[in-house]
Amino acid sequence: METIVENIGTESPCSGHIAGDRQLAGFAVRFLSLLVDIIVIRLSILLLLSPLSTLFRGLSTGNIVGDLESLGSWLLYIALSLTLPFFISFLYFVTFWLLGGETIGKKVFGLRVVGENGKALSLKNAILRYLGYLISSVFFIGFIWASFDEKKQGWHDRLATSYVVRD
Repeated sequence: METIVENIGTESPCSGHIAGDRQLAGFAVRFLSLLVDIIVIRLSILLLLSPLSTLFRGLSTGNIVGDLESLGSWLLYIALSLTLPFFISFLYFVTFWLLGGETIGKKVFGLRVVGENGKALSLKNAILRYLGYLISSVFFIGFIWASFDEKKQGWHDRLATSYVVRD
């Protein structure tokens, strides 16, 4: 079994600690847990945007003048539709990483995100990891990287000095 101690070597130059004696999670199980998280986030967005969509559809009067008057409302709806998913996913991931490192997807598969000290991420590292998620999402290259990396870290893990371990 591969452990963090075996993979990250001795003490970390940043914290003076090692991540603990836990098995690193491989790419496949990490990917499956991410799919669960994406489903949870999508359902949350759907639950929030559906009532808003109905509300904004009700503002349309059915004629050109009325539609032009409600243009501001539609622009607001479009803005919410574009920004709400970002904020929901940001809050979802960062909150769960701060509260012990288990998103719903990670919990389903018995995984946990930890810092190099083996504990939950700091706020700074959780935010860095999320920003790394955005970068890693480009063609999923940053996620796939974890399957070839000696420490099983994706780009987002390297950016935040985090590890995904089996509980």
